[in-house]
Amino acid sequence: MGKTTERINAATMSERLHIPRRYTIKILNRLKESGLVEVRAGVKGGYHLARGLDEISFGDVAKAMDRASR
Repeated sequence: MGKTTERINAATMSERLHIPRRYTIKILNRLKESGLVEVRAGVKGGYHLARGLDEISFGDVAKAMDRASR
């Protein structure tokens, strides 16, 4: 499975997950810094996975979140 090009903005993601937008943005920025998500600015912009789902492990996400909390 290849990487996804479907984009979602932080506000929509926040609403779907029922968490504050500020917190959603912090998480997305950590994932972006770790290379797990990519972001595109603009009207048709948003966040999307940098790799396919089958190429991202829970360990990758855990490392990204742990690295950022130090």
